[in-house]
Amino acid sequence: MKTLLTAAAVCFQLVGAGVSEAASVLYTTDFPGTATQPADWTVIAGGTATGTGTGWRIDDNGAYRYQNPNTGTNALSHYTGALEGGIAYNALTDFTIEATVRRSAGSVVGLAGRISSTDTFYHARIFTVNDLPSLQLYKFVSGTATQLGSTTPLDPAYVADSAWRLVMDFNGTTISTYAYDENNTLAGSIVATDTSIASGSAGVRTQATGRYESFTISIVPEPSSALLAGLGLLAAAAVRRRI
Repeated sequence: MKTLLTAAAVCFQLVGAGVSEAASVLYTTDFPGTATQPADWTVIAGGTATGTGTGWRIDDNGAYRYQNPNTGTNALSHYTGALEGGIAYNALTDFTIEATVRRSAGSVVGLAGRISSTDTFYHARIFTVNDLPSLQLYKFVSGTATQLGSTTPLDPAYVADSAWRLVMDFNGTTISTYAYDENNTLAGSIVATDTSIASGSAGVRTQATGRYESFTISIVPEPSSALLAGLGLLAAAAVRRRI
């Protein structure tokens, strides 16, 4: 019994000291300023806008915006700067990206992860399908698009220009996406399994007019060896008590 209590105390002390599975932020921004491009971001497709022209730019409201009157034109931009912990921006494997997004009626707004080339990546998006604002998940491999999972109508429905939170998570071969409305209510989710792309960078992908008011890359760190040792003591003590 004493061993069990000691092990439990070790675990609680470690958790209290911050040794837990809380996400560790590698990079975050709310796109400050009105520069043409945010620092350390690289446009892959869609071009860079001058003034209010076609392409990517930070607009007067402090959002990273892409706009193009041609609604069939895809635009892709990704973060290529330094990450906390010394992780290379293009070597992300298991991680989460999320952004506060807005889209105009009929346009597409989404995230891209494990970007390994200009035409190979995973893509989560909010789009109107059969007149229903919906969540979709795709993979692009050498430019060929394949939908993962099923199209999920959003409930509550997305209203044009409202600020929603879009999340994309990578955990081994599991790729997940979640959409939350302005009240942080989960409106739709998709979880799929795929082995096509193992690592890459993180960014944003959109059509027509899409705006991003924030963007974050984070990871859930592996449990520390001390925490694992404490959990091992708990398990061993529990076994001895049963014996």
